[in-house]
Amino acid sequence: MGQKWKIWVFGKPVQVEEVDMNYFNDESASKYGAVDCREGKIWIANNQLAENKLETLIHEVIHIFCDEMKIELEEQQIQQLALGFFLLCKENDINIKKLMRGKDG
Repeated sequence: MGQKWKIWVFGKPVQVEEVDMNYFNDESASKYGAVDCREGKIWIANNQLAENKLETLIHEVIHIFCDEMKIELEEQQIQQLALGFFLLCKENDINIKKLMRGKDG
């Protein structure tokens, strides 16, 4: 397994871990992340560029938002929101690199 760190979402710790893409054991070749909302765990494929890992992390965090707030969105809607938030931060020089290092990183 790869790098691990912790972020906070809605006041709860979420363990983030970079893993080999084969970890997902999924037939979909486009599987770059996964989340267990109840356990507070996110897995991100380590074979992506740093920017893509960040977008994947945002995507998985949106799944947690939806679970916590009882919002039902389709996967495509979550992907669009993740891209929108990622671009908002990137285009406005909002430093979100801390997400990739954890709260104490």
